[in-house]
This record gives sequence, C-alpha cells and structure tokens, in this order.
Amino acid sequence: MEDLQILTVKETCRILNCSVPTIYRWCNDGTLPIPKLKLGPNKVGFRKSDLKAWLNGKLETENID
Repeated sequence: MEDLQILTVKETCRILNCSVPTIYRWCNDGTLPIPKLKLGPNKVGFRKSDLKAWLNGKLETENID
C-alpha cells in the first residue's frame, strides 16, 4: 500500500531536510524529477514510492568514499 501513500510538501521537506521554497524550486528546475500530484486548488503532494525510488537512485549514483 506504500504505492498509494501521498506525502505533503511539508512531509517531503522533513524527509529531504529542506524548506518549502526549495521543494518548489527543485520541481521547477528538474532537481526533483518526480511528479507533483494536485490534491486541491493550492495543495500538491508526492507519492512516497516515487520519492523513495528517486532517493535510492541518488544514493546508488553518488560516489561515497
């Protein structure tokens, strides 16, 4: 059921340790390449599974010494 879990922008910020404006900037410039889900007129969210997959991909591609 994790595939159906939706994270708010604030929840996403807590996971990524960043601010709300940073999330929107990352969405606009392609740094955060996961789709936004429109939850209401002024509210968006992200699928938890999409965020998890993106984070796992970043960890795999980063060179850790």
